[in-house]
Amino acid sequence: MYKYLHILTTGSAFMIFFVGSAVYSWIAIPLIQLLVRDPKRRTEKCARMMFRSNQWFFWYMRVVGLLQIRHGKVPDDMPAPGEPYVMLSNHPTLLDSVLLLGSFFRLTTIAKASFYNSWMVGRFLRATGNLCAPEPSPDTAFGATVVLDRMVEHLKDGYALLVFPEGTRSPPHQLNRFRRGACEAAIRAGVPIVPVFIHVDPPSLLKGQKWHSIPHRMLTYTVEYLPIIHTRGHNLDSRELNRELYAHYRQRCDALAPTSQPKTHM
Repeated sequence: MYKYLHILTTGSAFMIFFVGSAVYSWIAIPLIQLLVRDPKRRTEKCARMMFRSNQWFFWYMRVVGLLQIRHGKVPDDMPAPGEPYVMLSNHPTLLDSVLLLGSFFRLTTIAKASFYNSWMVGRFLRATGNLCAPEPSPDTAFGATVVLDRMVEHLKDGYALLVFPEGTRSPPHQLNRFRRGACEAAIRAGVPIVPVFIHVDPPSLLKGQKWHSIPHRMLTYTVEYLPIIHTRGHNLDSRELNRELYAHYRQRCDALAPTSQPKTHM
């Protein structure tokens, strides 16, 4: 009985997310665009609406007993809302971007083209200043010039940007290779890097996993904030910095992995 109740509540959460996104995209955002003429104020209002909607989504999941969230201490030198920075994170689950976008106001991300152009959430993503990831190809790999230039310009325009350097969701208790585009963009734009490590117990909402296949017990999201890396005025090499960050994240994954879990290396 509990199994089917768990599936029902999980399904209701995803329905709220997608139906809510469609309502925002096709009703709320057109109203804001009609009533607010100034582009900056319009983007600000849409961004605040996205921020609140992400918070409400996780509030609902906590209320129905699907998950709990444990945030570590945010560093004292965390940039203020409205200041540009790169937030770099591992990507263990489907909901990582929603969690972080609902934790930091005016944080944007690089959305998959399929989401960015979808009728359901695309208008919402575009109106709030998010970027669109290019379709995968040898010429537009993450860190290629066209993508990197777009990221640097976005940061110089004053946006904070969430980047998953793996480019896709992580294997359970492991990491994919880190691409260095996030570090390079932060160095070129002269903005801080805010490294975040996410751990979910039990592993769930993995790449290729059906939403109804999640474990039938409460998920615990733990968010750790690692020391902020200030790039302005420092002579940093993006390749070396990327290697150091990858090694640090891998150590955290190895420390949390079951003893029987094979480890991967860069």
